[in-house]
Amino acid sequence: MSVTHKTRTLVRACVLACAFIAAAPAAARSIAVNQSTLVQGMNAAQPGDTIVLAPGGYGVIAVPRKVWQQPITIDARAASMTGIVMFKVSGVNWTGGTIIGSLLGISISNSDRVNITGADVSGAIKGIVVNNSSDIKLLRNKLHALRSDGIDVVGQRVLVEGNTITDMRPVAGDHPDGIQIWSANDEQTRDITVRGNSITGASQGIFARAPALGLSNLVVTGNKVFVDYGNGIVLLDTKDSIATGNSVKSTTNGQFDKANMRVEGYNNMACSNVVPDVPKAPAAQVCVG
Repeated sequence: MSVTHKTRTLVRACVLACAFIAAAPAAARSIAVNQSTLVQGMNAAQPGDTIVLAPGGYGVIAVPRKVWQQPITIDARAASMTGIVMFKVSGVNWTGGTIIGSLLGISISNSDRVNITGADVSGAIKGIVVNNSSDIKLLRNKLHALRSDGIDVVGQRVLVEGNTITDMRPVAGDHPDGIQIWSANDEQTRDITVRGNSITGASQGIFARAPALGLSNLVVTGNKVFVDYGNGIVLLDTKDSIATGNSVKSTTNGQFDKANMRVEGYNNMACSNVVPDVPKAPAAQVCVG
């Protein structure tokens, strides 16, 4: 091999290797922040980074309107705050945090690819509100001492799993729901999974209704509903949905009818649920086939 050819080969190999190195993503970082550096830390976060909040109170935290193709993680397990707002956010995994709010504990709007795991929300009118958002996961959160709803969902591809909703405190005129689902914004809410949640106390259990736009592909399974109100699990205006393996029961404080389960719409499967106070409910019959 000539010197010239050898040199060209080495240069070509170097170019390819350097291009690969330049294209490789930077290593994910762990960024420690406190009350004075939180905003700066969130704005500086690169894809895959973890932001760790120091102990203390943070007020309302507004996550920047940014898109992280590889989600960032916000670790708030040691922190407390009065609210979390995510508007036009994409790619955030939020972990922990004690949220004691007044209006909304956690608000997720016009966002996608957001996960909320292990948060403790109390004191607000509504615990977690998902509006006009998609690819959202609400996992193992604790919602309690709220005035109205535990979790509201309007959107697509939302997973609500393993949450506990207890000790609701409605006032006169409130219409409290543990989990409420509906359609809005001229787009049907669809592909919603509500699985393995526990709802107890002074509220309805799981209530879904959308008379104008309808709902589709709801999967409601393995939930335990033990409530004061008659609507234990009610899914209306829905199609192509499944509701099985749920338990619905009245408390001794039942204010209205005995807790029941109803699923109405088109091409739905609602069976093999436990409804001891209304044993002849269609949804309590054993699934066949």
